Amino acid sequence: MTNIPFHRSSLTHICWDEYAVKLQELKSYQGSEALQERVFKQCKTFCEGKNFYFVNSGTAALELALMAMELNEQDEVILPSLTFSSCANAVLRAGGVPCFSDISLPNMHVKLENILPLVTERT
Repeated sequence: MTNIPFHRSSLTHICWDEYAVKLQELKSYQGSEALQERVFKQCKTFCEGKNFYFVNSGTAALELALMAMELNEQDEVILPSLTFSSCANAVLRAGGVPCFSDISLPNMHVKLENILPLVTERT
């Protein structure tokens, strides 16, 4: 039996000195409102004035995105079989049906040939 690792650390690319400098910058702001305003302005510039939302987690972002799609009761959303439970829960909360696709080694991504058989008129 092959053991599939659930997680591999990807922190080797982080420059810890740069991280420490940015952390000090964040701590230097007087209250969170100043930081929020600065981040909001930078995002508005980056997004060229288009609408966007700040949320407190990736789960909240998934839920908002799926709710914005206005899924119907039996609409299917294909997910990788190796995923965090919040992904499937977000689909269910938005009214859809999660459908799981097998993952492939070594990268643990889904392949197109695994997804195609799952596609229906409700996907």
